[in-house]
Amino acid sequence: MWVTILVLYYYRLIGVDHQTEWVESYLKSYRWLWGQFKGKEKIEQEAFKIIESFVKERYTVKEDVFELDKQFIKNIHDKLDSIRKGAVTVSKGAPTGKEIILF
Repeated sequence: MWVTILVLYYYRLIGVDHQTEWVESYLKSYRWLWGQFKGKEKIEQEAFKIIESFVKERYTVKEDVFELDKQFIKNIHDKLDSIRKGAVTVSKGAPTGKEIILF
């Protein structure tokens, strides 16, 4: 789970110039994570906050990237909200893209 969140932050803050290449993987991974969090938003927020802090300390991230990241989250908010409200992933292990999604 931690590695998946780290990869998502790496995409968002380091691979920001290549969003079109990873956005679908981001959403699939987020769906898997949401299933692991069992719909507990507080746990999700805490886990993401820990990894965000790690990425900020470990990598050099330009200030304008944080603004781009905020815009990215704003742009996919509806998709993330849809995942949180209705999709339940039935799988174990890392996301493979072959998970069974129940709505």
